[in-house]
Amino acid sequence: MDFKKFKIPNQLNITLVLFLFILNSSLFVIANYYNQFHITLLIGVTFAVLMIPVYSLFHEGMHNVLHSEKKYNDLLSLFLSFLFFTPLHFIRFTHNGHHKRNRSDYEMFDLYYGKHDRLWRTAWYYLIITIYWISLPLSTIFLAIMPTALKRKLLFKSMTIKGMIENVDNKFFPMMRFQAWLILIFQASLLYFINFNFEVYLTLYLIHCFCWSSQNYVNHAFSKRDVHLGAHNYKLPKLIQMLYLNFNFHGVHHQYPTIPWNCLTKLESKLPQKRKSYLLAWARMFKGPIQTYESCPLGMTKVD
Repeated sequence: MDFKKFKIPNQLNITLVLFLFILNSSLFVIANYYNQFHITLLIGVTFAVLMIPVYSLFHEGMHNVLHSEKKYNDLLSLFLSFLFFTPLHFIRFTHNGHHKRNRSDYEMFDLYYGKHDRLWRTAWYYLIITIYWISLPLSTIFLAIMPTALKRKLLFKSMTIKGMIENVDNKFFPMMRFQAWLILIFQASLLYFINFNFEVYLTLYLIHCFCWSSQNYVNHAFSKRDVHLGAHNYKLPKLIQMLYLNFNFHGVHHQYPTIPWNCLTKLESKLPQKRKSYLLAWARMFKGPIQTYESCPLGMTKVD
C-alpha cells in the first residue's frame, strides 16, 4: 500500500488544536463566571464531549501524524497535553506499548479466567471504564516530583501498570519531568484565572474523566483477542463522527496506526470487522466482565 497518498492535514490540525485549546480553557472561565451548579454541569458535559477531539488530536501526536514536521507535531501535542493532563513523551511510550500488548493478559480488563477472583476483576474493570483517566494526572504529579517512582517494584505488583511502564526509557525521564512541570504550571494558572474555584474545576474534569474513560475502553471491550484485530469500528451519526475526528474507527487505526485521522474511513473496506452500534456497545460495557476460555494472543507473554 502506498502510504504517501494519505496526507496529514497540517493546516486543519493546527487550526483545530488552537481552537479546541482556547475553547476548552475558556469553558472553565465561563463556568466560574456564572458559578451556578446546573450551568457548571451543562458546561462540564460540553467540556467532556470537546475533550474527545482533543484526545483524538493528541493521539495523532503520539503517533507523529499530527503534523508532518516532527518539531511542530510535538509542539502542537504539548498544547494538548496541558489540557489532557499528561506528558506527551510519557503517554507516547505507554500508548505505543499498548499497540504491542493489545488484548493480551496485560490489558484483559473485560475478561477473566476461571482462576481469577471474579469480584476483584469486576471491581478493577469498573474502575477502568469509569475513572481510568485519573491515573494520568497522578502519573504527571509523580513524574514532576518523583519521576523514577513510577518504575519502583511496589507499582509493579499490578500487571497492568507493569505492562504500561516497564519499558519506558529512563533517558526520557528528564524530558517527561520537564513536560510534567509545564502541565502543572498550566493547571495552576487555570485555577488562578477561575479564582481557585475547585468546584468548577473538579466538576469539569470529573465529567471528562468518566466520559473519556468509558469511551476510550469501548474501542476494545469484548473484541477479538488479537493484537491487531482486537479493536472495533463503530457506527456514529455523521456530525458526531466529524466532531470525534473518526475516533470510532479504532479497528482501522490498529491495523494502520500511522494513517492520519482524516483517512481512516478510506481503509474500512480492507478490514474484516463490520461497524457496530457505538451506543449499544457503550451500554453493554456496564454489564460487567465475562469469563473467557481464549488464550493470550500468539506471541504475548501470559500473565497470571
